[in-house]
Amino acid sequence: MPPGPFVLAVHPGVPARTPAEVVARLNAECHRALAAADARERLAALGGSEPAALSPSAFGDFVQAETTRLATVIRSAGLQLDLPRN
Repeated sequence: MPPGPFVLAVHPGVPARTPAEVVARLNAECHRALAAADARERLAALGGSEPAALSPSAFGDFVQAETTRLATVIRSAGLQLDLPRN
């Protein structure tokens, strides 16, 4: 696995209308899991960067920034999605 953020691996995000208490619980559990030394060691063994548990707001900012960054890369490379026709 190439170096890079593991954010989506440890914080999968939730649908937009998920109740705030569910988001808070998921976020708390992600923070708890990443605080465990064995979990951090296992993620480090995958060869990636240091895992980080983000707040829901920071996670949203990360996703937005990555979407913008990757859209620029895709457009500049002239890539197009070619879906199979059913």
